[in-house]
Amino acid sequence: MMVYTYVGYFAAGLAVQVLVAKILKLCWIVLWRPYALIKSFEKQGIKGPSYSILHGTLPEMKTLLKAANEVILDTNCHDIAQRVQPHYNRWSAEYGEVFLFWRGVQPAIRIADPKLAKQILSDKSGAYAQPQFDHRLLSFAGNGVGQLNGPDWVRHRSILTPAFTRDKLKLMTKRMAACTIDMIDDWKNRARIADHQYVTIEMSEEFKKLTCDVITHTAFGSNYVEGGEVFKAQDELIHHCVATMADLYIPGSRFLPTPSNRQMWKMENNLNMVLLETLRLYCPVLETLRETSRATKLGDFLIPKGVFITIQLVQLHRSKEYWGEDANDFNPLRFKNGVSQAAKHPNAFLGFGMGPRTCLGQNFAMLEVKLVLSLLLQRFSFFLSPEYKHAPANYLTMEAQYGVPTIVKPLLSK
Repeated sequence: MMVYTYVGYFAAGLAVQVLVAKILKLCWIVLWRPYALIKSFEKQGIKGPSYSILHGTLPEMKTLLKAANEVILDTNCHDIAQRVQPHYNRWSAEYGEVFLFWRGVQPAIRIADPKLAKQILSDKSGAYAQPQFDHRLLSFAGNGVGQLNGPDWVRHRSILTPAFTRDKLKLMTKRMAACTIDMIDDWKNRARIADHQYVTIEMSEEFKKLTCDVITHTAFGSNYVEGGEVFKAQDELIHHCVATMADLYIPGSRFLPTPSNRQMWKMENNLNMVLLETLRLYCPVLETLRETSRATKLGDFLIPKGVFITIQLVQLHRSKEYWGEDANDFNPLRFKNGVSQAAKHPNAFLGFGMGPRTCLGQNFAMLEVKLVLSLLLQRFSFFLSPEYKHAPANYLTMEAQYGVPTIVKPLLSK
């Protein structure tokens, strides 16, 4: 009987020790570590909004976002930071360009400096790792190349990179065009059914479907709509190809400065400038995240291990310090001399990121948007619907909160 009593005492003592250890660990996570980090950063001149136990700065962030979501901007207003990330706007005005905030108990440093961004994104030592997402988000997005680090990331990246070479992308153009022509035919049918010369179309939904269609075609060889024709538009493409074959072709002639080639180069350059300026003002990804895998020096700051670093692209792309007084204006000509000379700092534009983790699909995306625009602008004119509300919002990526209703009018065939 005494043996059982001693065993019981031992088990109870062990349980108490485990419980105390858990409590101490919880206190370390929610109290002592945040307090120590706040004091450490304050000594370096980095301040931020007040830390709330367990919640961090999330309550204030949610309050500001809720209020911002009720604001409708002027249609011509491109200063959208106040709406999509109002918390960063307020905190940067109060605490400076570099400040500390909290995602729950997770510390995060916000920056919008191209020099610091370059140091982080160009790092190859592994000091700035990709943060591990919440398990709920991973169950939705998957643990792909964007979330991996170390040897796993290197292996996945090396497997995927060959799929996005220019030669491989050229093979995808027919399928991209076929998907776009299918969408064009649908729009024409809807205008015909409406029994007038135009139709109002919700563009954000249309382009989401088109993107899915293009990806499923090019990546998996299947159709977004089961049973649909995969290469419906090839006849039209072949017709254009045959028409060009009627001209005498000299190998390498596309590089000669002929009048037609100069016109084509000018048009492509103009389109590139428009796309880059659009990406600057309405970057789909609002911020880039990294996590320090060890204590490291970032500029003049010493950042401990386990701190998130948020590179705020919305603010960086609108900084008057780097883009001039017209930073909030739509001005494609700022890119006339290329991306590196568009601003006062060569890394002020991070639409596709930079360094080892630069966007794998940037050439794919640019090819797709150029092809889609070229097909659409030959066939339709576009006007914003009176129902449109200018309300960009942050849903992991930037989206239109109320959609983009657009009046689409087919052009008369020649």
